[in-house]
Amino acid sequence: MSKKNVDPLELGERLLITGETSEAEKVLRRATRMLKNDKRRLADAMISLGVAFYRNGKVKRSLKTFMESLRLCEQVGYKPGVARSYSGLGLAYSSLRKPLEEALKYHEKALEVAREAGTPGVEARVLSNMGITYLMNDKPEDALRIFREAMEKAKMDGERHVEAMAFTNMAGALRVMGWLSEEVDARKRAVMIFDELGNVRDAAVNRFEMAFALSQMNNFDEAAEIAEQARKGFLQVKDKNMVKATDELIRKLRIKERTCPSCGAMILVEGLEYCPLCDASLVEEKRRRMRLPSLKLTRKL
Repeated sequence: MSKKNVDPLELGERLLITGETSEAEKVLRRATRMLKNDKRRLADAMISLGVAFYRNGKVKRSLKTFMESLRLCEQVGYKPGVARSYSGLGLAYSSLRKPLEEALKYHEKALEVAREAGTPGVEARVLSNMGITYLMNDKPEDALRIFREAMEKAKMDGERHVEAMAFTNMAGALRVMGWLSEEVDARKRAVMIFDELGNVRDAAVNRFEMAFALSQMNNFDEAAEIAEQARKGFLQVKDKNMVKATDELIRKLRIKERTCPSCGAMILVEGLEYCPLCDASLVEEKRRRMRLPSLKLTRKL
């Protein structure tokens, strides 16, 4: 997509879908300057800019932007925008550690307006944000229920990105509840959609978290394989911190899955050259395993 020939609002929203939030923020700032005479599209640009601010960790900026978008949407009678603005406010207040009841008032108002407008896609976004608020307040069961509803609404309206985010958030709730197998299933579905949308970053994040969950289930081989895939994604988006974190996870996984070739005992000490149980040499095993990282991964999720 050529950035020179594309409407900045359209481009900014596309960048949000592909996980390029820093670039999205720059483009959407430009869109708000260019759309001063088109209040409806300006409202959309401001809402998307609020989302970009939030995802980039600028929560107070997002709060201010959602307040401005709410005023504008109410002024022009744009109900889907009113709903998204209220929901954005609820999520921002949650991140700023406001009481759950206060944040939920904004989400409930957003849900009411979205249902009045008959927009299941907007309703899905509102529900997803409401679920995050519950999760932030240590209520994973409520969050899971809301995320499932968000996923169904997004699927109904063909909002693939919202559906993928709902699966991602659902996986977070499932982890808190200790349902690791279900978490892995949710992340696989999220990865499939993110890959389809070209969102390399969020696909890599889900693969990283999936590898961690699999390691907790003692499925070290599959965990290492998926961690390698996550690493490739982080390299592609040039996220050095996550590449480093993934390298560390892979290193730990390789240690955990190492076994004695003679008695089958699991070897948990890195660099150990003799099995502590049967005294067999581990040197050949170590040499064999050192070649593993160069193997090509062919499995697709």
